[in-house]
Amino acid sequence: MIAGYKKHVGLYPHPTVMEKFDIELEGYKKGKGSVQFPINKPLPKELIIKMVPYRVLLLEEG
Repeated sequence: MIAGYKKHVGLYPHPTVMEKFDIELEGYKKGKGSVQFPINKPLPKELIIKMVPYRVLLLEEG
């Protein structure tokens, strides 16, 4: 899930995805299963493009 807010874009992939990409998410405000991307900076598209298929794979392995 993704949501837009006044000062950030929130991405809510899942805690397992957050763990897998923890190093690449350094510098962003993170929660257990969420990350905040500041609205005044470009989204890290390449990182998001890696995170989404990883989550799909985990769901398929289920």
